Amino acid sequence: MANNRNRRSRNVTSRPATTRRRKPDPASKKGRVYSSMSDKKKKQTHRKDTISVVSLFSSFGLGDLGVRAAGGRILAMAEMEESRCEFLRRNYPDAQIVQGDIWETKDEVVRRVRETLGDEELFLVVATPPCQGMSPNGMGSLNKSKREGKRAEIEARNELILPGLDVIKQLRPLYVFFENVVEMRTTRILYKGKQRFVLDVIAKELGFEYVGKDEVVAFSAYGVPQNRERLISVYTRDSKGTAALKRDGTLLPPRTHARPITLRKAIGHFEELDGRTAAKSEHDPLHRVKKLNQYHAVSHTPEGCTAFNNPCSHCGHPNDSMPRGKGKDRRRIQCKNCRRLLPRPKMKDKATGRWVATKGFPTSHRRMWWDKPAPTATKNLMVASSDNKLHPEQNRTLSPAEVQVLQTVDRYAYDWGKNPTDKELGDALGEAVPPLFFEKLTRHLVAISTGTTDPVKLRDGCDREPRPATARTNPTTPPARKKASARRRGRATKPRNPIKSKPRGRKKAERGTSAPSRPTTKEDSKRGGNGD
Repeated sequence: MANNRNRRSRNVTSRPATTRRRKPDPASKKGRVYSSMSDKKKKQTHRKDTISVVSLFSSFGLGDLGVRAAGGRILAMAEMEESRCEFLRRNYPDAQIVQGDIWETKDEVVRRVRETLGDEELFLVVATPPCQGMSPNGMGSLNKSKREGKRAEIEARNELILPGLDVIKQLRPLYVFFENVVEMRTTRILYKGKQRFVLDVIAKELGFEYVGKDEVVAFSAYGVPQNRERLISVYTRDSKGTAALKRDGTLLPPRTHARPITLRKAIGHFEELDGRTAAKSEHDPLHRVKKLNQYHAVSHTPEGCTAFNNPCSHCGHPNDSMPRGKGKDRRRIQCKNCRRLLPRPKMKDKATGRWVATKGFPTSHRRMWWDKPAPTATKNLMVASSDNKLHPEQNRTLSPAEVQVLQTVDRYAYDWGKNPTDKELGDALGEAVPPLFFEKLTRHLVAISTGTTDPVKLRDGCDREPRPATARTNPTTPPARKKASARRRGRATKPRNPIKSKPRGRKKAERGTSAPSRPTTKEDSKRGGNGD
């Protein structure tokens, strides 16, 4: 009877027929591509919101996923391009999407936010202005256009921060943070008829009401598996935030990863693809790659190296690359020893029909390292000639699905639509701020404002890399063995003699006065003493 008591009868249903849950119709989601996250995590992202947020220069809204996961109720999102606004409307149905040039729509953004807020105080404004005018990638072509008179000396895209500051001053949020490339520190814009640094303009426009600090952040210290560095500027007018900044010297959250996550750990489980032809996975629509143009050269490239330095595949001669410079920017493609073509990037000249080396930087056609974090993801994530885009061992570039993992987008629910193009995927993932960092930063600011936790710094040395072994730290040497044995016994090591700890090169007279003389013996002469 005890066993039958817990046994469910087959003739009795577990719940009424009217309350049975039906499985979703697969035809309603046919063709749509979602980021690879479990349904359980998707439900967690739709919990009750706690803080009000406004997003400026939202792009595709990938970074705002972290803000929303941290409890942010995004009221309005401003974006210029209509195609990107379609992604925002699909993934942020409750937000006011304001499309257009922010110079013309800034008043509309303020009006809609005020109508939604009412008497409530705005908590946060996230501003991620375009970085193309500041980024080192493509800076050579920009400078060339300026010299030729095709582009103005002051990049107009860099001045988009000014209308963003107008929105911030009118809404007066408790916190605001800006994100951009590190070169923003040295970028100038035209402000009131003079060229001023962007950061100086931000501080002057916000006035004495706001206090803040700009810091270069390596996202790998927060669990992002790539070497991506950005300039994060956080400002606040909250009294608790001001006290936290004065106490800790920063408004950024403590670093969570002393050692970065390697590429192998991040994407080592993905299905193998080959770039001899365009390939894609049957299980993940975003795990796809283009045809690799320089497939032969890439197939001979070892891990972490560039195809421009491949040795000869016939005789093995290393064939050092020709020095680059004016008039010598074409690299060697013929072996010095056997005179055969090298497995390096090359193309046929249409005029002469001869093979010539393709141009490229030292980071072009370069493989990544398995046991290091991935390089910074850019918009050209599927272009092999771009910097550090080749898979460590497979003959292809990384797929958008793998870059999603590197940008931590796969941890959040995101609807890519029915058939996102390669350009849309490249622009979205290359320009995105890792939402994992935005989530940690937002949670940290909420904790400061509400006083739920006391933000503390990490212990000294906790976020540093281990020092390489030296002779003094080698456990086989006597000093280290003595210290290790003392620690095992639970006793402190003997303090050093202050007389013996003087710097080397002291005079003999000092040595004689500092230490008492002692009688010499024959044993001293064997050790280099003065025994008779």
